[in-house]
Amino acid sequence: MSSHVLPLKDLQLPEPSHFWPPAFGWWGLAAVLIMLGFLAFRWWQRSNRLACLALAKKQLQAIKRIHTEQPIESIQAVSILLKRVAITVSPTQHVAGLIGLAWLVYLDKSLTGKPFSEGVGQCLLVAPYCEAPDVSQLTELINLTERWLSAQAAPLLKHNRPVKKYND
Repeated sequence: MSSHVLPLKDLQLPEPSHFWPPAFGWWGLAAVLIMLGFLAFRWWQRSNRLACLALAKKQLQAIKRIHTEQPIESIQAVSILLKRVAITVSPTQHVAGLIGLAWLVYLDKSLTGKPFSEGVGQCLLVAPYCEAPDVSQLTELINLTERWLSAQAAPLLKHNRPVKKYND
């Protein structure tokens, strides 16, 4: 053997790859997934609000059929219906605690003029305490409620998509 030894080294393995920072493609995929999640949430929120409005219109038609026989109960039902729809359509913390004139002013924000706080909508505050509310005033209140429900659906339907019917 020769006294000449070659300077060889052992096999060198590459450094283990780390999972962080991810490659550019993973960042893009994460951004797309977040965007899809946000869009799915907004679509669900919109369809939930439209279904609520469709159900409210159906319930208002039921109130309209009985309003001449039971005027006080009809006014109470309209008031409950308005509050439920407002809580569903608007942020709860803005609507849930409103009572009296503040509630009527909130309802006026969706319509032109002040039909709730200065018009027929005032019967929501005083009619439950009267002996016999005026049926013609109740009919006007129901028509006003229909206009208010349509005004709530308008921003959701700005692309002229049809409203799904709610069937029992």
